[in-house]
Amino acid sequence: MLIGIDGTGSAYLGMSKLDGSIPPEERQGYDTDMKTSFVRELVREYSGPGRGMYFRGPGLTGDECDEIARQCMIAARVPLQLGSVIHLAGYSRGGAIAIALSQQIRAEFPDARIPVMALFDAVDRETKLADLQTIPGNVEIAFHARRDRIVGSRFYFGNCGTAAEPPCKLVQLTFVTTHGGMGGVPWIGQPPISERLATHGYISEIFTVANDTYHIGEPIEVATDYWFGSSSAPSQLANELFGAPFGSPSFRGQTENQQSKLVHKWMWANLRKHGIVH
Repeated sequence: MLIGIDGTGSAYLGMSKLDGSIPPEERQGYDTDMKTSFVRELVREYSGPGRGMYFRGPGLTGDECDEIARQCMIAARVPLQLGSVIHLAGYSRGGAIAIALSQQIRAEFPDARIPVMALFDAVDRETKLADLQTIPGNVEIAFHARRDRIVGSRFYFGNCGTAAEPPCKLVQLTFVTTHGGMGGVPWIGQPPISERLATHGYISEIFTVANDTYHIGEPIEVATDYWFGSSSAPSQLANELFGAPFGSPSFRGQTENQQSKLVHKWMWANLRKHGIVH
């Protein structure tokens, strides 16, 4: 089973009727915003045991995060009681909820393992959940695609899920694209604050925990047409790379979309190796 939790869209879960249902116009607005989201696509293409379940994300305040986590736990409880495999995926606040869900699973099912967790720029915003910086050890391997800090997109919040408790293996990779681009929905919501971005593909750093899989400067099969470099001197890199004015065609067409596609290639290549997608 795969549980996927998406990020915030233009329509909120809080905009519901008294009976708890979401008005059609609000549901349509969110579905339109998130039509191309990577979490939605991943749930649709899931090829592992069980089925994929898609959960829409919270509103801007994050008030619904604990309720979404509760709903996800309800969905996971019976399969876990039956000994089924549970994989988790999440984008933005949905990624934070996925980490919280893994913590809840460990508390209720201490012997259960989560073979794979896929995170798309999981954020440390006001989710009203527990400490989410560290992915718990009941997750066997987690892949976290994160926006590069030199982009300046959503500079006012950082990431959660940046560390892992042994024996969890965490593989992180940063991309020069917006927060929206990280989730497969470029230019949804507020655009990045920075006025400039690189005009060509660039990956600044590669992280690993537990076992070395990738190293800075080492090419990977899904990114052979991009060049790599260390982010140890981000100001120098910014001077070398920045050149397209914010909002220009080259910014929106070349960089954000290229890197968003690269997020997909990298994540899908990893998930394919673990039987999550074909």
